[in-house]
Amino acid sequence: MSDQLIYSTALDDGMPALLSSFITGQARHETGNYTHRFFTLGKNAFGYSYNKLSKWQIQGGDRADNGVPIAQYRSVADSVHELTDWIKRRQKEGKFPKDLTQIRSASEYAMLLKKSGYYQAPLSVYVSGIVNALKKLPENIYKAIPPGGNIIVLLIIVGVAFYFLTKQNQ
Repeated sequence: MSDQLIYSTALDDGMPALLSSFITGQARHETGNYTHRFFTLGKNAFGYSYNKLSKWQIQGGDRADNGVPIAQYRSVADSVHELTDWIKRRQKEGKFPKDLTQIRSASEYAMLLKKSGYYQAPLSVYVSGIVNALKKLPENIYKAIPPGGNIIVLLIIVGVAFYFLTKQNQ
């Protein structure tokens, strides 16, 4: 149920079908397959911290490990709206492509999130989490990773890691 709601909301917000699949996988990853208390109690599908200026959040709830209150939403759809609005702002900043259909893999999506400051975990961990979550989605939301897709993901991860390591050493 949550998979379909998240996917449909992302589509309704103007996200392409493949990106909507990645967003759904991201939600599944972020929430531990929709079992985390931030999701079950606060309808927070993406781990957002509370921001009183957000038009989607209703209040802060439990505190995360870093002591920051986690956002609570009226609905899971509002949590998705928060993320799709964030992506649209990153598009305007030039951090996401103007044509979101150019995002063709979970690793590309995770890399864009990372470069935009969305998460702090190592890229390989986040990509792995999304890819594993995608495998659990209903077929109508995400068709299987194409043959050789795992090798491509691994090569992209290695390339991105090399890029960031060489950039830090400059």
